[in-house]
Amino acid sequence: METPVSPPEQNHTTDEARGPRLREIPVRLMIPNLITVLAICAGLTGIRLAFEGRFELAVAMVLLAAFLDGIDGRIARLLKATSKFGVQMDSL
Repeated sequence: METPVSPPEQNHTTDEARGPRLREIPVRLMIPNLITVLAICAGLTGIRLAFEGRFELAVAMVLLAAFLDGIDGRIARLLKATSKFGVQMDSL
C-alpha cells in the first residue's frame, strides 16, 4: 500500500519575508578605499619582488605604493568621501 506523499511546498518568499535590504554604497565613497587597497597590494608586491631579486620592479612597486598612499586622502576629500574607516585603513 502506498502512503500518500504531499507535494513539496513552494517557497514563495517575498521581499518582506527576507528582511531588510542592505543599503547600497555609492561607488564614489569606495574609490579612496580601493586606492588604499591598491597601495597596500603594490607595497606587498614590491617586498615579494625584492625577495626574488627583481629589484627594479620592486622599487617601481614601492614608488607606486607611495604615490597611491599620497593621493588617496586627497581624492577622499575631493569626492567628499572621508570616513573614520578610511582614516584607519590609510594608516596601514
